[in-house]
Amino acid sequence: MAVASLEPKTVSARSQVQNPASQFERYDTIDTPRIVVVGFISAILTFVVILAAQAIFFASDNVETQRKITGETPSSLADGLTQQQNRLAGYGWVDPAKGVVNIPISEAMRLVVEEQHKLKKAGTE
Repeated sequence: MAVASLEPKTVSARSQVQNPASQFERYDTIDTPRIVVVGFISAILTFVVILAAQAIFFASDNVETQRKITGETPSSLADGLTQQQNRLAGYGWVDPAKGVVNIPISEAMRLVVEEQHKLKKAGTE
């Protein structure tokens, strides 16, 4: 069974004195050309991804603009709008028990204007 020791290793005096050039030898192992190539390829890929994202955005923006210009509306939305327009333009009962009715909006606006006009006349006399 091996036992680990926490005692520092002794270094000979000969190995401590080194040539100044050999002192930095361990730092010369950086592969500069590989770093440059990887950096250059990363920059190109980043540029290509940005261009692709812009192309996708502008293509989808163009499709959306064309869809809005042609006026295509989903059928459920068109049906809802038709129902609302029919309700605003027609007569009907909202609550028969309370006597609330639905009249066309143009008729309701005309009645409100007449009522305000009568109130204004009554207030000036």
